[in-house]
Amino acid sequence: TGEPIIDLEEKVVDNDGVERYFLISKVPMRHLKTDEIVGLVGVTTDITSVKEIQRALRQSQESLNQFQLRLKALNQITLALTRLETLDELVYQSVQYAIDLLGFSRLNCWFINPDHPDQLMGTYWVIMMAKLFLHTMMCFHSTYLNRLNE
Repeated sequence: TGEPIIDLEEKVVDNDGVERYFLISKVPMRHLKTDEIVGLVGVTTDITSVKEIQRALRQSQESLNQFQLRLKALNQITLALTRLETLDELVYQSVQYAIDLLGFSRLNCWFINPDHPDQLMGTYWVIMMAKLFLHTMMCFHSTYLNRLNE
């Protein structure tokens, strides 16, 4: 066309199927008196590593965005769970939030003795598939059950 091409990005697939990216600039050389094109000056720069870094940066940003959304959801869930009054409500809502808001298929709740944080009072776990409870179990240690019954 006789027009310069400046900073054109091109993807090239080599014989091994590996994608490479190049930044290309081409300018026609013209005869001073006739303005006829007599040659071409070009510069090609391999920018494959730059493209890979850009792709990694985009993926990292997407991961960060997903993490921030999950962190926000966890904060909202934590606030909602602190307002519940009964153990039944806590267990039920924990499962619902984990499935509906976080997309979990498994959940395990550990109940820690507030008087002795190194002691486990009980556990509750559930495994879900297609919103059906496959397995569920709740157990409390006998010392805690005795305290509940007092």
